[in-house]
Amino acid sequence: MSEPELETPGNHSAFDGIAPSYDSIFTQTSVMRAQRWIVWKVVRNTFQPGSRILEINCGTGEDAVFMARMGLSVLACDASRGMVEVAQRRKEFEGGDLPIDFLTVPTERIRSVAEPGSFEGVFSNFSGLNFVRDLGQVAADLAALTRPRARLLLCVASRICLSETLWFAARFQMKRAVRRFPGFSIEPVGDAQIEVFYRTVQNIRRQFSPFFRLYDVRAVGLCVPPYYFEPWAKRHPMGMRMAATFDRAFQRVPLLRALGDHVLLAFEKRS
Repeated sequence: MSEPELETPGNHSAFDGIAPSYDSIFTQTSVMRAQRWIVWKVVRNTFQPGSRILEINCGTGEDAVFMARMGLSVLACDASRGMVEVAQRRKEFEGGDLPIDFLTVPTERIRSVAEPGSFEGVFSNFSGLNFVRDLGQVAADLAALTRPRARLLLCVASRICLSETLWFAARFQMKRAVRRFPGFSIEPVGDAQIEVFYRTVQNIRRQFSPFFRLYDVRAVGLCVPPYYFEPWAKRHPMGMRMAATFDRAFQRVPLLRALGDHVLLAFEKRS
């Protein structure tokens, strides 16, 4: 049997193959709905109706539709043509007049999507930026595309996921327990292998700091576990509710806020 193909950054065609089933295995699970609720609450408090927002790594369009219903105008981009096709169908089903435009473009070429200073905000949810090798270049591109005092909300997979580490360590699966710790791994996506970068908050802040000021950090999925815990979540609905309550209470506590499945970083463009 041949080895799975290694996808290079900027070439995420592997996601085309999983696009039709992505919502059922990820978006629509109770675990990820609980994590997304945390992110959406911050989105509501960050972006003002009427603003033009650039979404990168938009996936199947769940967040784009939510933001459009808030009264935001959204340009939603993804490297995967299959994901964008699913997102287009979601828009048509939800209401074709929603102010969303979808575009197939990798984050590494995001600067080409619009004129300089076109956006009041940028949004990226659930790990899209973990597939980007040169995050500093992305920061420079977003600085060119945004207006003064623009806000960025970036949700990325954490370097250390406390629930994941404890779960697998308790089962003596140490390789899986510490898979994120080195900051880099190769993960299977469909029939391919993808490079994934697990950066610390300090590393991301440093790469964005020439252009943007980090003003808020919070955990997403501190006690609510990663998506592959969905079978456990279905068997323990009370446990899931308790986990979600814990997350709301402790998501911004120093030290803990970097230990979720994801971390949500809020930036403001420097003057």
